[in-house]
Amino acid sequence: MANDMHYKDDIISQNNILLDWSAKQGRILTAEGKALQYYSQENGYPYRDDELPHQYVERGISHSMFRQWAKRDGRNDTLSSPIVGVWDRPLFASKLEHSTNEHEIVYNIQTKTLFVDLRIPRNRLCDKLPLSFEMMNNEQLRIYARTHVFGGYSKIATQSHDRRPICTRHHCLDWNYIPGKPRPRPNSWFIEKFNKDIWIESSFATDEYKQSYYTERWERRKGDDDGNGFRLALRKKKVHGDDSDGIIVVVGDHFNYILGRQLFEYERTFDSLVELVDAAIENNDRDTAIMYLNRLDGGHGTISSNWEIDCSIQPWNHGKNVFERISEGNGRVRVVVESDPDDFFSWSVYIGNTLWEIYESSIMSPSELEKVMNSSYRCRL
Repeated sequence: MANDMHYKDDIISQNNILLDWSAKQGRILTAEGKALQYYSQENGYPYRDDELPHQYVERGISHSMFRQWAKRDGRNDTLSSPIVGVWDRPLFASKLEHSTNEHEIVYNIQTKTLFVDLRIPRNRLCDKLPLSFEMMNNEQLRIYARTHVFGGYSKIATQSHDRRPICTRHHCLDWNYIPGKPRPRPNSWFIEKFNKDIWIESSFATDEYKQSYYTERWERRKGDDDGNGFRLALRKKKVHGDDSDGIIVVVGDHFNYILGRQLFEYERTFDSLVELVDAAIENNDRDTAIMYLNRLDGGHGTISSNWEIDCSIQPWNHGKNVFERISEGNGRVRVVVESDPDDFFSWSVYIGNTLWEIYESSIMSPSELEKVMNSSYRCRL
């Protein structure tokens, strides 16, 4: 009996840690909510609206703006970004709290243009959530809501006085984003390069002591060819009447994907997806919680495993071919690349019945790209 009680206490404690996971991430990122004060004109860090991470998706012009930037950056062989690659995050820290890769699994894939950043609590993965929303109990639905994946475009600039690179990320799909409730400060940070395999992200704005109020240590994952091999960035083409979106980014043997759609009615009264799901569960409205949890998915996998997903927001996608997941078809899906061979920006990529645009590709032959996307062939250029 005593052992059973200890086991139940351990489960309750673990669930409480999981339920606090996203809040803890927010506390570290914002210095317990002080980031709005730090990142302000009064503190010496003014910013423009067009630097805010959800500005372009809020205005409905993220496709046109990202495409415009990519036509400058995606085929510029001389453009150098110090963070192209596949990254793990061993440490995320502020002065009061920290989190490590013992607490969450992170796959951050960055090309010269698009990125997808995936973060899932490890205990959630170890506990093996049921393989459908309907099979989850209310607490498991709340735990499922505590995760994070987001994707969009990274713009690199250099500060004039010390030449440190600055990254500003613009999001188009974001687990934590509620339409009408955009993030109120830029997602901008310094890139402090140690060597080709390690770099530090530090906040652009500083605290009252002129110090960065959070830092993240990033380490390269094996299999990304040091960011110098195969590189591909795709975004789902905007089609009239279809509000779904998606990004696929590939560096070396690794890929990340994010898929989602916008929902606007119920959610506008909340500041985050976590708040929305918690409120729905409290009101015994499982259908609403599931509807919103099902609006976004993201994951990671490798080409050498035949484009198989090995880590996903939706655990029932583990082991699936990513193109089958995207097309939601039955059986193997063939990828077709239709092209003007002179310019990959004119290529159309069909994944099943979905149409995608290329933002960046290290493969300049449409037939070769089609070959890579339809097999486990590992391209090394």
